Amino acid sequence: MKGKIIRRGAVGFLIGVLVGNLIMIIGKLISGGQFQWAAETLIQKTGSGAAAVFLQNLASGLLGAVCMAGTVFYDLEGWEMTKASVVHCLLCLAAYFSAALFCGWIEPKSGDILLMAVIMTGSYLLIWLFMYLRYRKEAEELNRKIGGRRKTDGLWLSGSGPENDKQKSEFLMK
Repeated sequence: MKGKIIRRGAVGFLIGVLVGNLIMIIGKLISGGQFQWAAETLIQKTGSGAAAVFLQNLASGLLGAVCMAGTVFYDLEGWEMTKASVVHCLLCLAAYFSAALFCGWIEPKSGDILLMAVIMTGSYLLIWLFMYLRYRKEAEELNRKIGGRRKTDGLWLSGSGPENDKQKSEFLMK
């Protein structure tokens, strides 16, 4: 489990840095403002553009690492998807607001925080729905391949696949 967290966190860190920089570029293009690689408030806080860029990339990377490493909640035995989803969403929101307030991506005003909470939660739900539909389709295809017979809500009931261990091992050997 520890290795899985580290691998996912490392990939998430790289994705976070990439996405953070893309958001800065797109944001400046849309706003028409002067382009800077870091938020103006962070540049003022650090007194250095280079330090601000470093800290912003670090914060973006850590945000990505936390969100990706946090997907291990979905792998925990005994955790229902609802529980894993709520915990992961709250973890991602906490990481986002920590980074956003530190870097000056949003103002520490209740209106800005509420708006971003709605946007982030909505984005999370859309991504979650896309992934759920994708994995449900994969599960249905796998169940068809192993000869499952009954299904409920797109997922096959346990015990409805191969009737005995011999059939299960034959399927796994293919």
